[in-house]
Amino acid sequence: MDIKTKCPACRRMVAGMNFHNPDGREGHCACCLHRLQTPNARFWVWWNSSWCKLTIRPGQTLGMYAGRSTDEGFAAEAHTYTLEDGEVQAVLTTWGRDCDGRHEWHWDGYCPISKLRADETPDGTLTPAWKQSSSCQRDEHAEMAGY
Repeated sequence: MDIKTKCPACRRMVAGMNFHNPDGREGHCACCLHRLQTPNARFWVWWNSSWCKLTIRPGQTLGMYAGRSTDEGFAAEAHTYTLEDGEVQAVLTTWGRDCDGRHEWHWDGYCPISKLRADETPDGTLTPAWKQSSSCQRDEHAEMAGY
C-alpha cells in the first residue's frame, strides 16, 4: 500500500514522498523540489536613464518597452530577459528615426547566474558579466550613402 501525503510547497497529494535530499528538504514532490533547487535571478540593468533591479524566476520571461518622441523623430527600446538552465538570456533592441533616417540595433547575449554581480560600474553598481551571442545594426542613411 502506497501512503499519500501533501507536498508542503504545492499542497498536492502525492504518493511515495518519503525521501530525504541533501539540502534538508523532506517530502516535496519532484516538481516542487526542482523549483526549490533552482534560484531566482536578481540583477541590475540600465533602463530608462537609471539602474533598475530585476528578479526573474526559473522559466519566466520578462519584457520591457519604452518609447519617446525626440526633436527629430522618435526613439524606442525593448529588453527581454529569460531565466533557463542556470543562465539569463538577454535580447536588447533599439530603433528609431531622426534626420538621418531609420536606425536599428539588436543584441543577444547571456550570463550565468553565478556572474550576475561580476562587473562593477563607476558608480559602484554590480552588474552581469554579459557574453554576446550575436548583434547587428542598421542605419538607413549610411545604406543610402553606400556604406
